[in-house]
Amino acid sequence: MDADIVVTSIGGSFDVTEGPQNILDGQQDTKYYNVAGVGSSLHFTAGLNLIPQRIAFSYAHEEAHATRNPGKIHLEAFDTANAEFTTLLRAPLPLNSEENVSHILEFPNTKVFKEFRVTFEASHGDPGIQLAELQLYASTPESKIVYVKQNSAGSGDGSSWNDAMSNLQEAIQVEKATEVWVAAGTYQPDFEGSFHMKEGVKIYGGFPDAPNPTMAERDWKINKTILKGNENSVIANNFTEENPLSAASRLDGFSIVEGYSENGAAIVNYYSDAQFANLSIQNNITYGFISGVIHNSASYARFTNILVAGNVSVLGTIYNEASSIEFTNMTVSSNKAAFFGGIVSIYSRLDIRNSIVYGNTLEGVVDMSESEILIQNSL
Repeated sequence: MDADIVVTSIGGSFDVTEGPQNILDGQQDTKYYNVAGVGSSLHFTAGLNLIPQRIAFSYAHEEAHATRNPGKIHLEAFDTANAEFTTLLRAPLPLNSEENVSHILEFPNTKVFKEFRVTFEASHGDPGIQLAELQLYASTPESKIVYVKQNSAGSGDGSSWNDAMSNLQEAIQVEKATEVWVAAGTYQPDFEGSFHMKEGVKIYGGFPDAPNPTMAERDWKINKTILKGNENSVIANNFTEENPLSAASRLDGFSIVEGYSENGAAIVNYYSDAQFANLSIQNNITYGFISGVIHNSASYARFTNILVAGNVSVLGTIYNEASSIEFTNMTVSSNKAAFFGGIVSIYSRLDIRNSIVYGNTLEGVVDMSESEILIQNSL
């Protein structure tokens, strides 16, 4: 057993890094910690990239604190591609007021991480918690990139740029695909169909239509990779509570145009925690009343570095219901709606940072019912 790490920064925060640890395929890592202080977190590092399968942990309360409402626990992992921590849970796990508690949590077997963080959100100054038996079960990753070009002259199996596939949806559905690289061009689903993201698959546009481009040569602003609607939503992520789309899924580097739908002409998210980045969303039309051009319902999605302009809808350009959504570096401008032209929130939590919501018809950001809206460094 490793020696206990005792932290006494009551009311403060701390970040303790342990590692590299010996976490190997099918094995586990066990650490023992005493935790105190609002926002207390422990941070540990694996010696190699891993796919977390499940984490088991237990904690106990000091006798003096056992009757309190202790707060919540957050489990996060560091996403190297985006240089930030991302949650492994759809929502923080409430801490139990019982003296001794154990949990086992399962994760989708797709996302690769190297660093992990456990953070306590205390309801009082000192949660009085002792965290023990933190066991991470993980496996080593397998990666598979599928290549897509609008006009491909090779075999079409997607194994290389020379043999790229031309059907984007078929590329997304390739067995064991972890990433889809898409060259500049225009891609369209079948008539009245949509593109559907897949659990654990990252879809990257912006590659030049050249013989063998690398990730370093990707530039989504120069190498326009267009997803064009075909009498329906362009992107439709219709998942369920039992089988949600996790943050391991990503759409990055595309122009989304000419969607035409009753609900979310550009993007529809139901039970989707996917990440969206580096997108231009323009000239889409949503004609249904309770929806926007982007529609988020029961989702925990993230939107980063996105332009939403020149779209038409009825109730808000971005409609959020029963969701927790992060918007960072967003520009929502010159959109038209019959009611509320910007961002609408119903029973949701919105975190809007470094963003501009301006020049739309009627109001910018509207809370229609019991929402929590955080706005930082935004207009």
